[in-house]
Amino acid sequence: MDRVLKIHHYLESNSEPSTWASHIRHGDATDVRGIIQKIADIHKVKCVSCLGLRLSHLRSGDIHWLHPDMGVSHVRERYELHHPQEEWRYELRIRYLPKGFLNHFSEDKPTLNYFYHQVKSDYMLEVADQVDQDIALKLGCLEIRRFFREMRGNALDKKSNYELLEKDVGLRRFFPKSLLDSVK
Repeated sequence: MDRVLKIHHYLESNSEPSTWASHIRHGDATDVRGIIQKIADIHKVKCVSCLGLRLSHLRSGDIHWLHPDMGVSHVRERYELHHPQEEWRYELRIRYLPKGFLNHFSEDKPTLNYFYHQVKSDYMLEVADQVDQDIALKLGCLEIRRFFREMRGNALDKKSNYELLEKDVGLRRFFPKSLLDSVK
């Protein structure tokens, strides 16, 4: 069995959000907590106790939250015995919010950023196509402003800049498919 796990996460990079992942090596004694800690250390996420590792079966939609003390080898034997590894998705998620999490996260920007991207991803995957198009448009515009913080407010007024945004970054990153399909 391969000793590397691909863990999907919400730590922003320049690539498409669906490809944000880390490949983590593990040994026989590595537990789920160790995997979580490795990723948190790499990306300077302080609130490790908020994080959990979720295992999803892509075909059936079954979801399993993995206990932090469970050994990674045990997890892989238990789940990958019945279905091949490529049918499973390991995902690092914020599972628990501490009391006063807004105050806590104001001092821990990496965790706040992680939570933001997790909620945004859940919105885009599960809710965005059902939201009123006017609201989806406004939320998408706010996300463009956040993504391009340094850009002047009127920079996208020119059609060439809009086309560049569509080509280089992709509008799907900001707007639900149903909205984009309706304006084509």
